[in-house]
Amino acid sequence: MGGCRSIFLATVVALAVSVPLSATEDITVKLRMSKRLEQVESIKLRGEIGENFDGYVEALQTVDAEAERLIYEENIDRKTIYTIIGIKTDSSKEVVGRHRARQITARSVRGVWIQDASGNWSRK
Repeated sequence: MGGCRSIFLATVVALAVSVPLSATEDITVKLRMSKRLEQVESIKLRGEIGENFDGYVEALQTVDAEAERLIYEENIDRKTIYTIIGIKTDSSKEVVGRHRARQITARSVRGVWIQDASGNWSRK
């Protein structure tokens, strides 16, 4: 019986990830990101986090629980957006993330930590 249940759960999970995300979810995610933007930018300017080469924010030092929460939520939402864009453009979320990382780098203000393709970190 356990084997059937495992197969059923695997099938449900496979279907869930293969279904394109709705436009409503796209808007909801972007709204959440917009609401937290000021906080994320603030901890980036303090040098606690940076923008990595894959299009995600990353802690560069030990951060407090609030910053950890922001990093986690921001990256989950970015992954969702990259997935949506990947589906729309017949690309992968990884390719979309790297493209977005280049855009973020170009638009970031001076002093923000940026990771290059070799994995090296430097301030813009």
